[in-house]
Amino acid sequence: MSSLVLASVALLAVLVVLNLALTLAMVRRLRDLQAGTTPSPHLPEVGMRPGELLARSADGDGFDAMTFGRQSNGRGLLAVVSPGCASCRQLLDALESFDADTARTVVVVGDGSHPETRGLLEAASRVARSGLVSETQLLSCLGPVDAFPTLLRVEDGRVTAAGHRLNDVLVSERG
Repeated sequence: MSSLVLASVALLAVLVVLNLALTLAMVRRLRDLQAGTTPSPHLPEVGMRPGELLARSADGDGFDAMTFGRQSNGRGLLAVVSPGCASCRQLLDALESFDADTARTVVVVGDGSHPETRGLLEAASRVARSGLVSETQLLSCLGPVDAFPTLLRVEDGRVTAAGHRLNDVLVSERG
């Protein structure tokens, strides 16, 4: 009988330690999400040539978000944002003071019928050419994008830098 009690106590101790480890991991993950520092293994690769990313502006006009035009020599910055993302709103504020010589495009991922999505699209249109894309369109053009905001530096149709902060894509340009 005592060996059965010892085995039960040992099993219970293992379960308690496992539960504690999982709880601490969840707390760490939630803190990372709140701080916007969650690492992303799914950034588009530098050097890739993304396909066409058709976006629809707030006015209903369609355009290819990956095309930056002759006035910018085919160079530009693409920001992918999502409703409910506090870091995305901060990025839009930073883009207001960003180099005016660089072509900027912001695409909002989501459903245009939701008020939060429409509000983000309107805010984005004040700082850059902006449009709405679906998750399916984004996936087919850039592959899995699992954290927002995602920023791409594009030159002649090729990704030259990718990251989640403006400094991530600007440092590569300088270096």
